[in-house]
Amino acid sequence: MCDQFVALLSPEHSASIIWNDEDNDSKPVDTDRLFTFEVAKTNEQEENAIASPGFQVPIPLRHKNS
Repeated sequence: MCDQFVALLSPEHSASIIWNDEDNDSKPVDTDRLFTFEVAKTNEQEENAIASPGFQVPIPLRHKNS
């Protein structure tokens, strides 16, 4: 999960988006749909990317018949 992402939109589509940036504190909060949870920390593991040699695809040269 992340709090930011990139979306590639045309200028026309991005202009048509209705942004709801207003804080609407006047609306009552529906507490029946809210859940309380706790995130447990799991075993920490180091994540590293290891480079390895790739592969090659030979492309035969085509000679013109003259």
